[in-house]
This record gives sequence, C-alpha cells and structure tokens, in this order.
Amino acid sequence: MNATAQRFLLLGLLPAFACRDDDMPASSGTDATATTSGSAGLTTGTGDGETTSSDPTAETEESPDSITTSSTTADPDTTTSDSDTDAPTTGGEQSMFCPEGPFAKTPLLSKTVVATVLPGTSTSVGVDGLIEGPVWFEGSLYVSHFWFSSSPHPSEILRYVDGVGFELAQVDSGTNGLAIDHEGMLIGGNQANGTISAYDLMGGITTVVEDFEGTRFNSPNDLAVRSDGTIYFSDPNYQGPQPMPQSITAVYRVAPDGTVVQFETSLEQPNGVTLSPMEDVLYVGFPGGIRRYDLMPDGSVVTPGTEFGRGLSNIDGMTVDCAGNLYATLFSEARIAVLDPEGTELGSVEVAPSLTNAAFGGPEGRTLFITAGNPEQGDSLYSVELEIPGIPY
Repeated sequence: MNATAQRFLLLGLLPAFACRDDDMPASSGTDATATTSGSAGLTTGTGDGETTSSDPTAETEESPDSITTSSTTADPDTTTSDSDTDAPTTGGEQSMFCPEGPFAKTPLLSKTVVATVLPGTSTSVGVDGLIEGPVWFEGSLYVSHFWFSSSPHPSEILRYVDGVGFELAQVDSGTNGLAIDHEGMLIGGNQANGTISAYDLMGGITTVVEDFEGTRFNSPNDLAVRSDGTIYFSDPNYQGPQPMPQSITAVYRVAPDGTVVQFETSLEQPNGVTLSPMEDVLYVGFPGGIRRYDLMPDGSVVTPGTEFGRGLSNIDGMTVDCAGNLYATLFSEARIAVLDPEGTELGSVEVAPSLTNAAFGGPEGRTLFITAGNPEQGDSLYSVELEIPGIPY
C-alpha cells in the first residue's frame, strides 16, 4: 500500500477491503511546488480557457457490458493544451477512494430502490433551510446546513451520529458543497465569503482559493479534487450577494500551483461537480442537464463539453461509484438518476422533495447518504445500501 492509500485508510476514507498492497496505484503527487490545502493568497490566472477540441465527439468509451471503471482520452490530433508539457501528470489511475474491482454489473438490486430516513435528522436541523454537501470523512458523515435568514445565507457543518442525529461540528462555516482534498483535508465551497476554504473542524478556517482576477466568486457551490490537488468547482449565484461579484456564473479549475482558470461560461447556474474514478472525466450538472468533459493528464479540461444522459433537468449534486456510474440528484423530482459511464439510465433511488446531494460512506463504502429538504418538505438525511462502493463526496 502506498503512502497516499495508507493516509486515507487511517482517515477512515477507504473501506476495509481495500487494504491489500496491490489495490492502490502509486502516488503521483511528486511536484514539490504543488499547492497544499492550507495555503492562502494563491495567484489567479488569466481566464483564457482550457484545452479545446474541434470535435467534441473525439472520445472513447467503454462498452456497455464493462463492469470496471471507464477510462476516456481525448484525441491528441484534435486538441491543444494550455498546460506546460513538462508538468507532472496524473489521472488514468483508479481513484484513491476505490478498491481495485472488478465490481457488480449494476449497483441497484432493482430498477427502483427506496432510501430510508435516518433517525434524528428531521427536527435537529430546523425549518427554513437546507442541508447540502454530504461527505464521509474520518469515519463519519458530515453535511453543510444553511438557512435563509439573511444573504449570504449563514451556514454550519454538522456531523451525523448513528442512531442519534446531528451534532454541531463547525460553527459559521459558510459552506455549501464539501469535499476531501489530496492531502486528506476537509474543504468546502464557502458561499459566505466567496472562497474555497479548508476546515479544521471546531477550529480554524483557511482560505485555499480567494478570487478570480481580483474579484471574489459569486457563491462557490460544489467541488471535486483530483489526486494531484487540482480543484474543480461551480460558481452559481444561488446564495451569493447581489449584484453578482462575477458578471457570469461559471465553472473553474484550480491548478496545483494555484492558477485559476474559468473554463466553462455557457451553463446558467452550474451546480453539481464530480470526477470519474479514473480522474479523466469531469461531470457538471446544471438546470438543463449534465455536461461531460474529458480531462488531459495534467488536469486541464477539454472544451466544449458534451451532453451526458437524456431528458434530465434540475440537476443539483452528483457523485460516482467505483465502477464509474454517475448519481445525479434531481432536486424537483425527489429521486436520484443512476447513469452508467455511457449515459444510459440504470434506474432510480427514490428519496424526498428538495433533494440536494449524495455521497458514499459506511464501513464498506457502499452506503449512499443523501441530503433532502427541510423537515416541512421531507426528512433531512437518507441512506440506501448499494452493490458497488463509491466516492465519499
């Protein structure tokens, strides 16, 4: 087992069955200049964009019969890269959160499964608010809770205690989406001050990404982190100040050296963000559906993205399992659409109204934890056991 895998095992982020030495790829984080989650005052980029492709279909997919993680690579003859060719590369390896596989052909025992409400999570959150950004961290499930008393909406981080309910883990967090960075730190989209921040629970808050071209972000929402430290995040204006600090809503990439690139500006109110287990595909959800983007080995994004899935709308949060299946929460439909790596819908997880986000956790990584609406619209935290383990945020 390499050092990265050992660190995540100790943090409770790897299921116990993933502990064999041959389960994990070698660590790729060898760049001495890579940004750590605790650094502040990072520089901003020019916003010139990402890798572009003249043929958005120039990509390869696994066959629908595959039961292992998909791996896609952009056609080098139709792409150009904005990155340094000497930069360290990563991606194309199994996620540090996943065992090696193979995995079951489907995560669902039937076309439709029903999630179960967890005790003590309805009344403990309080009315007139939402819970968001679930993450399985250090052996527990954490969520962001924000309420609509003012703008930007005040927020805190809660920890779920099995059989008891929620307890306060971080006051005044300002968070929406939560994630785990490449060093095992808890980070989140801070809608209160428009940053990406790192959280020492019940301790300090450290700014990781402060602004773009000298101006704060609107309302950082959801985020995902590659094993080399590259951060991808959405910036709608749902919980942000008015007028918007940034003139548009967009999706951003933060390189390991801290450079910020605004690579997607065509999606109105981008929301859920997640990576494939092989770290070579990025998914972004928005009210109109889902976009899929190939990633270059250094983490730069091949644009434009392509449509993923059919007939889906009002996408909020997203996560993936270790076989590459995508779980998209449909806010207004009270269900999660489960899509295979080709975009074919495998089935649904029925939950509750105001469905916001989902993350895998539990002892074997096969429990899908789901955040729903406030108690007046549906209980707050649900779970369902699935056949394939997944990513913890």
